[in-house]
Amino acid sequence: MLRQDPWENLVSFICSQNNHISRITSMVHSLCIHFSPPICSSSELPGAPLNASWHPFPPPKALAHPNVEAKLRELGFGYRAKYIQKTAAMLCEKHEDPTKVLLELRQLSTSEARERLLEFHGVGPKVADCILLMSLDKTEVVPVDTHVQQIATKMYGFRSQGKRPKAMNPRLYSEIASKFTDTWGSYAGWAHSVLFTADLKSFANFGLDSTAAAMAHDATLPLPSPAPVVDKNPLDEQPVPTNESEISSRKPGTHNLVECVNFYSSQGETREASEDLDTTLAERVKRRRRLGNHA
Repeated sequence: MLRQDPWENLVSFICSQNNHISRITSMVHSLCIHFSPPICSSSELPGAPLNASWHPFPPPKALAHPNVEAKLRELGFGYRAKYIQKTAAMLCEKHEDPTKVLLELRQLSTSEARERLLEFHGVGPKVADCILLMSLDKTEVVPVDTHVQQIATKMYGFRSQGKRPKAMNPRLYSEIASKFTDTWGSYAGWAHSVLFTADLKSFANFGLDSTAAAMAHDATLPLPSPAPVVDKNPLDEQPVPTNESEISSRKPGTHNLVECVNFYSSQGETREASEDLDTTLAERVKRRRRLGNHA
């Protein structure tokens, strides 16, 4: 996750355009099955599913042939088929070792590496930034989309400096990315990724068993009760009564709030404790006063 193969990441994020996670996963799986020979089959692994095989990600050369585009369209890649084939062909035509060239982008500055990535077919600012962050060690880079904009607005009070645009544009993209960078510095990209993932419903119960997940889904946490504001007065300094004669000679109405609690707690009202957990301190005092008047 933190340092993915650049070629695999490049193609995967070309597939991600206007797409959702399950379909992207299916596309990557199709690439492996149809354009890369298996490295292992179930017959070689005791206990593995029958008729199963495992394929590595295809290298650029396997996707560079002109016929690849038509095959990818048959597999449901749509307009992305053209981008994948042309990007693979571009790498193979210009470089003897395409994967090595992509790995060498790690040695460039962020801006230089971004410019190189934007030369590929189907790679725009967001796709380039995803590759910079997840494959090329540029941990300060924040890929921005409307979901990330919502997070920046909701959690960090982001407001655009100019007229609010109807859609993402270069100025807004830069402003949102800068908001995260100003907040999280050189690891803004990974901070953004944690926030992005935490905001996805599919990850809300990740790692929990079914019972715990159901409890987490149904749980409603009460809001904390506000602390009572009590004005300081001379009675605050008076000692709490300790013997029965002193207790009976003083009425709860003359005590401050804390003293009222201590007064009735000393009368053995612990049975009320479990019932009072969801009430405020003021409500508990009122209840104890009522009990005291009936005693």
